[in-house]
Amino acid sequence: NLCLAWCLLYEAEIDPYHAFETALRVFSVIAERYPENPYAQTGVGVAAMQLGRLDEGEAALTRALELNPQYPEANHNLGILRLRRGDPQGAARSFEAALENRPDVLDDLLWLARARLQAGERPAALAALARANERHPRSPGPLVLEGTIAAQDGKMDEADRLVARALAMDPDDGE
Repeated sequence: NLCLAWCLLYEAEIDPYHAFETALRVFSVIAERYPENPYAQTGVGVAAMQLGRLDEGEAALTRALELNPQYPEANHNLGILRLRRGDPQGAARSFEAALENRPDVLDDLLWLARARLQAGERPAALAALARANERHPRSPGPLVLEGTIAAQDGKMDEADRLVARALAMDPDDGE
């Protein structure tokens, strides 16, 4: 049952009592039974990545994208995996592919900015954050990351201003 497998994965992320190994076993059984299911392949990829088994995770996420090239969750998680491997350009390509199919997802925009930043592409990172701010004006996330970049650049007044704006946002506004 795919729903059960995803629940196991999410529980492992938030509660150390649950194990990623269990989620990986369940996803693996489902993926063996239904090898053409991109959601099961993505689950194998995410669970394997969480266990540090990056080769296995990348193979499963790549397989998911072979089955459904437009599946944004597979692209998103492949981007995170590529960042863990130290491939920020590859990660950025994955996040951009995810954004082609869901252009307003804040998490994809923030991860794209992080990837561009790690690649040494500050203007592209700031452009991703500007896009995030435009599409999610009540979210503090882009402001915090933009403030971090300003601080790294030695622009402490600007960093303080951005972080203060983020902290002043209403945490209950739904973003």
